[in-house]
Amino acid sequence: MELGHNDTLCQDLNTFHNETIVNEVQVYNNEFVITDKWISNVASLVYAIFAGALSDKHGRKLLILLPMFGKLLDGILSVINYTFIR
Repeated sequence: MELGHNDTLCQDLNTFHNETIVNEVQVYNNEFVITDKWISNVASLVYAIFAGALSDKHGRKLLILLPMFGKLLDGILSVINYTFIR
């Protein structure tokens, strides 16, 4: 994330007593988390709307396994993301 601050300030953000910068980072992070939650919840809502009709046509097993594979993929991608960010 780029807010225009130097690396020294960002590394010592917890010890640096500039509340303006800390608040700026918190607002940016909060917007990111809210956007992430909206995207995640909209996908779940769309899935839930169609899951009932699909389960009648294709059976319940597939519709139970799809969210599990999605969660597994989410976990794997989170680990890969964490590895490359460090």
